[in-house]
Amino acid sequence: MNIRVALDGDLENIAGLHTKSWRTIYMNVLSKDYLSNEIEKDRLQVWSERLQNPAKNQIILVAEERQKFLGFACLYLNSDSIWGA
Repeated sequence: MNIRVALDGDLENIAGLHTKSWRTIYMNVLSKDYLSNEIEKDRLQVWSERLQNPAKNQIILVAEERQKFLGFACLYLNSDSIWGA
């Protein structure tokens, strides 16, 4: 497995996985309309902003194997005085 810094070309994979996870995790919390219709556009917008205009303390990592996207992590270093990232 290879772990690397995310690139602009990772946008669709990151937003897609985030969308899929929210549809599962928040299905009894967020509205069905949002999860069925609006979430894809929303997650694309969020991750586009994060990739194009990252916060100074932000790091986004991508895990892949044989160039296949496996997952991602987004960290905000030193964002909490007690817990750090």
